[in-house]
Amino acid sequence: MKHEYRQPIRKLGFKHQFCVFHTKQKINRDINDYLKQNKLTHEDIESVKSFKHEIFNIMDAPDLETAKTKRDQLIKEQKTLPEPIFKILWKFIVPYFKNLTYYIKNTNISRTSNKIENIFQKVFPKHIKRLMKTKTGLINRFKLKLEFWNIKNKNQNHQLNF
Repeated sequence: MKHEYRQPIRKLGFKHQFCVFHTKQKINRDINDYLKQNKLTHEDIESVKSFKHEIFNIMDAPDLETAKTKRDQLIKEQKTLPEPIFKILWKFIVPYFKNLTYYIKNTNISRTSNKIENIFQKVFPKHIKRLMKTKTGLINRFKLKLEFWNIKNKNQNHQLNF
């Protein structure tokens, strides 16, 4: 979900699915920060948690129509939404709805980034990660991965090209 990765992904022409796991983590973090900074009644806290689950239901919807219906229902109730939910809805859910639901429409798109993160490894030094945030760096890394894969699978005739 980092802004730095969005531009190279868009330039390469890929549909950018936000990782559902990391999105939920971000929403939880934003809500918990809000709850720590503001003294709310028990009822208000329960209301925030209830609406948080409604947002999670959008991302976990079985089909796109259900997700759209749930989103539209929250938009209709916007005047009754607690402040953190209102902000999440209008600054994140509505503008990035497609990025949150690509996996529902296309089953070839993973709902999490676990596989991708494991391919590109999470433990690169920062100077390597910075290179990966550019189109050229991303393509070069991908070509290297393919080359190593081809070398490893040379005897099995599973050559891949890019």
